[in-house]
Amino acid sequence: MIYYSSTPPHRALALLGDGHEQSPVLWANRAMAALKLGLLEKAEEDCTQALALAPTYDKVSFMLACVYHTHVLSFLSTYICEFVIHLVT
Repeated sequence: MIYYSSTPPHRALALLGDGHEQSPVLWANRAMAALKLGLLEKAEEDCTQALALAPTYDKVSFMLACVYHTHVLSFLSTYICEFVIHLVT
C-alpha cells in the first residue's frame, strides 16, 4: 500500500489502478494529492468514490468538506476582486 505522505502529489494521482479500485484508502490518498495540487474537481470525484466504498470514512468526509470550503473561498475571492475592480474603473 502506498501512503500519500510518502509519495509526491503529482505521482499519487497516477497510482490508482492495477486492481486497487476497491480501496477507499487509495481513493482518499489520491483525493488529498489532488486537493494539494488545487485540482478541486478531481479531489471531489475521488472523495465521492472513497465514500461510496466506505460511507463511514470520516477522514474523507472532512476532506470533502475542505474541498467544498475551498470552492466557496475561491468563488468569493473572485467575486470580491471583480467587484473592487469594477469600483476602481
